[in-house]
Amino acid sequence: FFFNDTATTEIYTEQIVGSVRCVQETGLTEGVHSGDASGLVPDTFRIASQILEKIEDVRTGRAKDDFQVNIPAVRYEEACRVVEFLGSEITEKFPWVEGAQPTTSNVLEAYLNRTWRPQLTVIGADGLPPTSQAGNVLRPETTLKISFRIPPTLDALKAQTRLKQLIEENPPYNAQVTYTPARPVPGYGFNAPEISKELLSLIEESSREFFGKPAGYLGEGGSIPFINMLGQKFPKTQFLIAG
Repeated sequence: FFFNDTATTEIYTEQIVGSVRCVQETGLTEGVHSGDASGLVPDTFRIASQILEKIEDVRTGRAKDDFQVNIPAVRYEEACRVVEFLGSEITEKFPWVEGAQPTTSNVLEAYLNRTWRPQLTVIGADGLPPTSQAGNVLRPETTLKISFRIPPTLDALKAQTRLKQLIEENPPYNAQVTYTPARPVPGYGFNAPEISKELLSLIEESSREFFGKPAGYLGEGGSIPFINMLGQKFPKTQFLIAG
């Protein structure tokens, strides 16, 4: 992957995608008027929000320690070089509305958040009517589709198992809460092995010849486990994948 300064990708994060379904277990089989039930029947959106707080701190976005990893020293050093290369472009490249701010003003922390720290995103929802059609009703259920991007060295299957456990155990108000993964076995991220001196020299020479600057190494989000599969199949092979 090449930017204004050349850089190659050495890590891919992986995402766990699944659905969180929250059904209030009160005997309700349909929505009821909020004037009659509010204050007695807990809103399923509130239940869903509390479930998400089991996974991350909603104020900071930091995921629970169960999903954190130690960032390898070599990757941290590479991250510092990437930040030196790209600077504020790391955060400014997105289509911000006027006045909006990223999660952190520290560009290095922003880059590490994106590549080495787990991140939760709600990417879809069912059970919520369009605002033009919504009435004063306590809905019987809420379903959220979540994407949970995990660090490249975290065991994805263990992470998915722990995620399901956190979501389903001890639900608020004894609600019926289920987690259904989008795929039974999640894909895995990829953390490239140490680059051989020969390949490292070729990358560096090519970068200086064509771009006039040294090479940099960065991480990128990915949802296709193809590169990791190649690495497992040919563990002693050095890969240089361009696209």
